[in-house]
Amino acid sequence: MDEKGSDLTKEPGRRMRDEMDEALKPSRPWLLVIASLMLAALAAWSAYQWKQSAAAEGKLRAEVKQVYLEAEQLRAQAAQSQQRVSLLEKQVMALSAEREATTKRIEELEAELSAAKARLGGKKPTTPAKPAPKR
Repeated sequence: MDEKGSDLTKEPGRRMRDEMDEALKPSRPWLLVIASLMLAALAAWSAYQWKQSAAAEGKLRAEVKQVYLEAEQLRAQAAQSQQRVSLLEKQVMALSAEREATTKRIEELEAELSAAKARLGGKKPTTPAKPAPKR
């Protein structure tokens, strides 16, 4: 006899149990296969998104660095401009003071000239001319 025949004689209910197990047992767990494929696809998509965000981060870091450099250049230009403005203000004040001093000197010289003319010509001294209006 063959082995199957000998198994049947030893355990008569075994054949029926094997047949029932084969009928109930699916050949493969398809739900797990589909779930694992979906998980692999999700992992690949996440890796792709991660790579894109890392590249975007690098671009943004470079852009922020450029903005900081431009801001520093603008600060330096502003400081230079402020120094120029203060220097020009000092020059304007000095020129204004010099103009006032020159105006006073001209008025004094006109008064002296009028006095000298009066002494030489015997005439009354005329009033000095009005100074030029201030600008």
